[in-house]
Amino acid sequence: MEAQARAVEDRARQAASRADAEDLARVENLRAQCDAITASNKKHAGNIAGFPLALHGIRICTVSERAVKDRLRYEALRSQDPAAAAKELEAQRAAREERRRNAPVITNCTTDRFGNTNCISR
Repeated sequence: MEAQARAVEDRARQAASRADAEDLARVENLRAQCDAITASNKKHAGNIAGFPLALHGIRICTVSERAVKDRLRYEALRSQDPAAAAKELEAQRAAREERRRNAPVITNCTTDRFGNTNCISR
């Protein structure tokens, strides 16, 4: 009976470790995307075609900053209470899914000859 309990505990710990590694990789990927878009925006500064890219960069960097803050909160909590940290990670994941479901989808962006960009969102 005790061996079964240890096995269940080990599987739960492995699942938490895997979720932790996936979250860390996601945060690092978002940070890299933000850095790349920021560098590209500097390259296209003052260029009319760079405007949609700048808007996309703002969104990616905002998501990246939120992810970094969530990750720091998780890291601080993990050192104090691993069980609470696992719950925090799950709550962050649920909040992320909710934001993704409620986010507007931008389609059909056009730029007129004066450089004004119009997008339709649904």
